[in-house]
Amino acid sequence: MIKISVLLPAFNEAKNLKKLIPSIFKNLKKNKKINSFEIIVINDSSTDGTENLIKNLNKKNKYIKSINLKKNIGKAYAIDYGIKYSKKKHNWICIIDADNQYNPIYINKIINFIKKDSLYINTKRENRKSSFIENFGSKFLNKIIHSFLVKKKFDYFSGLKLFKKSIYEKLNYRGLVRFLIFYCIEKNINIEELSITHSQRLYGYSKYTFIKKFYLFIQDILTILTFIKTTPSILIKFKKKFLDKIFLLLSLICILNFSNFNAVFFITFILIISYLITRYTTLKFIERKNLKYVKKNSVKNFIGFN
Repeated sequence: MIKISVLLPAFNEAKNLKKLIPSIFKNLKKNKKINSFEIIVINDSSTDGTENLIKNLNKKNKYIKSINLKKNIGKAYAIDYGIKYSKKKHNWICIIDADNQYNPIYINKIINFIKKDSLYINTKRENRKSSFIENFGSKFLNKIIHSFLVKKKFDYFSGLKLFKKSIYEKLNYRGLVRFLIFYCIEKNINIEELSITHSQRLYGYSKYTFIKKFYLFIQDILTILTFIKTTPSILIKFKKKFLDKIFLLLSLICILNFSNFNAVFFITFILIISYLITRYTTLKFIERKNLKYVKKNSVKNFIGFN
């Protein structure tokens, strides 16, 4: 029997949630494979009445809960709170976007798709109904990833997925749920994929502008390289063993040529500054992913949790 927590990360999606949550509940309730379930909205500091909506829904239905964050931290980081505060006995996590582009009937379909050896079930969006910016950005990112980073092709960033909580716990860093599929590919963990029909957003609009999408693209590539293709501990060890020695050598060359102000001096000086900037940003990037930042004092309040 399946014990599952369904997570909905949401920022200003009250209108969509009002329709989506009851539909998810109905689908989960009629699935005979499910022994226990909960629906958790991670409210990423919305300003559209999402918190009051969940309060009202929870009064009528104790399966519906929410974690209301004090400030907006982004979808990837919000999901970590949902997993952390999900019921300990629930060994399956399902994530679904809150924009109504994924029909809740597919939650039951992927649950029914679970086999004895299943660990990660992804969905593949057919005839994707997103904005031009999102479609173009996703296709471009997927092409880069498939061409240069991973050889197995999936709908990497689909907004509906199901996985064993134990797989997520192996990541040891926050903000990496959207990259869990790459971790599974890298570790040869079996991934199954189910085709679904993608729908138009019912209410509101996508939060992704071209600039945000481009920024996310850079972050995604860095994350895959830093946390999936290698690990922070290996990077830090490599820095100490090799990069720090190169830095010392460049510093020595720079000092020896200081009085001449020649081309060698300027080239080594630029390389040293580049190294320091790269080192600082990389360490800051790694530090931001530390699980210690998933803490209770970042939560405004909990609704429906005992």
